Amino acid sequence: MAAVSSVDFKPCPHCGRTIHKRVRAKHVRACPLRPEIADAMRAALTGPDGYALSSRQYADHALGSGLPSNGALKAAFGPWAAVCAHFGLVAHDYTEDVQCPHCRGLYAGHHIRRHICLCPLRPEIADAMRDALTGPDGCMASRNEYDARRTPDLLTGSRLAERFGGWANVAAHFGLTMRSPDVVKARRYAALSDWRAGRVREWTHTPQPDPLLMGAVRVREDYGEFDGLTVGGMRQLPGGGVAYTVR
Repeated sequence: MAAVSSVDFKPCPHCGRTIHKRVRAKHVRACPLRPEIADAMRAALTGPDGYALSSRQYADHALGSGLPSNGALKAAFGPWAAVCAHFGLVAHDYTEDVQCPHCRGLYAGHHIRRHICLCPLRPEIADAMRDALTGPDGCMASRNEYDARRTPDLLTGSRLAERFGGWANVAAHFGLTMRSPDVVKARRYAALSDWRAGRVREWTHTPQPDPLLMGAVRVREDYGEFDGLTVGGMRQLPGGGVAYTVR
């Protein structure tokens, strides 16, 4: 094994650390103080809400990117807050309430990130919110309709109503029209009738009509009156009916 000589160590031109020649080139390329990667570092450290990522989040984000590790950043600048400050970013203070930049509400520091992603006033999700809130008739959907259509990155209907002070206020904020009382009543009666019909079929063991059942064989698609079969001919029956020849 060759002896290690002081000649093998040279200082980094950016941070001044003395690095062995075997890893010096790698360190210089990813040195936290290298000016050429300052913009890339700042972008990698910035979260979607404008605040700095946590040390663990940055480690996951920077993995395989060629940027300095979170350990290298701490070795160069000290605590994580100092790392963020060097790149002009603000780290979350999880010991105090933080104000949402969209709704201006105050939330606990460890909840602020999730709230900002789900905040109904965040412009990036406004279109998705409006689409989920719009019913098939173009009016404001009910809470059940909205909850069935929303994606996981949108607030639940109850949370939305709580945030805006009522479902009608949610509709007004997103420029939607509430259904008239008569329409709401008719929809409720229709839903109740469907539920009762289902219960009757369940109690009486009545099978639900199957439009695709042709005798004892179930076809794949519903093509209408003849279910896609070719009509070869037809003749009038004495009793007034019509007989078709199909193939």
